[in-house]
Amino acid sequence: MVVVLKINNSLFLKNNIGEIMSLFLEKVKKLFLGRPVGFYLNIGAAVLSIFVSIFYLINYFSNGISWLAFLLPIVGAIIFLVASFFGFEKYGSVAMWLLNLSGFTFYGMNIYMLFMDVFVNMQVNSSVIILFVCSGLYLLNWIFSFIASCLNVKNSSLI
Repeated sequence: MVVVLKINNSLFLKNNIGEIMSLFLEKVKKLFLGRPVGFYLNIGAAVLSIFVSIFYLINYFSNGISWLAFLLPIVGAIIFLVASFFGFEKYGSVAMWLLNLSGFTFYGMNIYMLFMDVFVNMQVNSSVIILFVCSGLYLLNWIFSFIASCLNVKNSSLI
């Protein structure tokens, strides 16, 4: 298998998978060196986004799920990770924050009747606890990605 790589406007033919992997690992190593604190917090926010979406899917799949509330945080995490790989982590962090905000909004639009039911009937059971945990996780995800985005774009030309 022959692979053509373009690095610094130079073409390289690589026929050894080991050489290709070593170039990839060098790129990943450079990705994590010399980054601001906000970058590492955004990685945590990306992991939290994926966790929150999976938690929401597991607990609300049978009750009616908002697919946008499930997909938008995952898409935001993927956009941040891809943008970071190509050196645009400041833009990726803002995109992830906006998509987390949108996912939180769609989540709120989907479950507001459940909140109203809890406050009218005043019954506490396991589904109410899951409702508050999931809502808290969505809110925490949005706040955490906002703080991480602010720290990531601080002192940059994006502001």
